[in-house]
Amino acid sequence: MEFDIFSQSVIIPLIVFGSLFLSFKILLDYLERKNMIKNNVTYDSIYGSEKSETPPLYSSLKYALLLIGVATGLWVGELQGGNINEPLPFFIFIMLFGGISLLINYFILRKMLKK
Repeated sequence: MEFDIFSQSVIIPLIVFGSLFLSFKILLDYLERKNMIKNNVTYDSIYGSEKSETPPLYSSLKYALLLIGVATGLWVGELQGGNINEPLPFFIFIMLFGGISLLINYFILRKMLKK
């Protein structure tokens, strides 16, 4: 019997435990925020009022480049004759091009923040 990650014996418990974990986390976050409002505590008083170095616009650039890198990695893995039963070439190229895209993002951000 070959191991299939998409079989029902694997995917259903992952969904169930993932849903339980996410529900528990959402409940704890809600209770924490409710308690912070009750005690007049803000995030700035806990973590300081320093603003992030990069605006949200640059964050979307990072994720866009990362997804482009992952897609390029999948495409190059397929061009190399990657077989779906041998995921190593896909994994290698996804990590390679994902890392390259994050490096490109770093250099773009550095150039934009110098201006």
